[in-house]
Amino acid sequence: MTPLPLSDELLATLPPAAVAYIRALEAIAGQVATLTARVAELEHRLGQTSANTSKPPSSDGPHVKPAPPKRPSGRARGGQLGHPRNDRPPRRRRLTPPGRLPGLPARTRRGRPRRPPVVELPPVRPHVTEHRRHRLTCPRCGRVACAELPAGASSGYGPRVEAVAALLSRAYRVGKRGVARLMGDLFGVPISPATVCGFQRDTAAALEPVAAEAQAHVAARPADVDGTGRREARTRSWL
Repeated sequence: MTPLPLSDELLATLPPAAVAYIRALEAIAGQVATLTARVAELEHRLGQTSANTSKPPSSDGPHVKPAPPKRPSGRARGGQLGHPRNDRPPRRRRLTPPGRLPGLPARTRRGRPRRPPVVELPPVRPHVTEHRRHRLTCPRCGRVACAELPAGASSGYGPRVEAVAALLSRAYRVGKRGVARLMGDLFGVPISPATVCGFQRDTAAALEPVAAEAQAHVAARPADVDGTGRREARTRSWL
């Protein structure tokens, strides 16, 4: 309980020793109030556990009792009755008639069929287009004329191969050797780690206008974020 402050007129009537004693008591009362608030704050922090805050269970001390095990509800796992179905759209349908079932008459009512989906990846085979450029040699002068490549055609790898290799190496953080092996094992496209580096440079150059436009758009908007540090080409960068 904080004592009531004494007026200056009342203190003037008291001896100096009594006034000094009262001032000391007021200072002690202020310290007690500060320490009381601090103790209340620490008790509140000690009472925080994974059950009443967002802290993980691993941060709980030995004094925290573990949560009691949940009682089984008796319901089966997965979607319950009345839950809306979320089936994958089938691409192909195969009808399997039940035929004649033993113990049932020939004329029976047809019910809703069961449709268990089977998800499978299709076999991936690379598309290789070979442009054969014919040559003609003049019998008189010996000059050789060669056909030009069609518009948009070039030798090497296509844009999808470059995009997939760049996506694996940058977005999914797969190493250059891992990308080269993965492209050969999954897609049948043999490439070298050095080729993956070239794919990264070409993809970065193709996306530079898009990245510049996105950066200009973000820079023009107010933001209230912190900086997350990371390593980029042996230098310190922030995101």
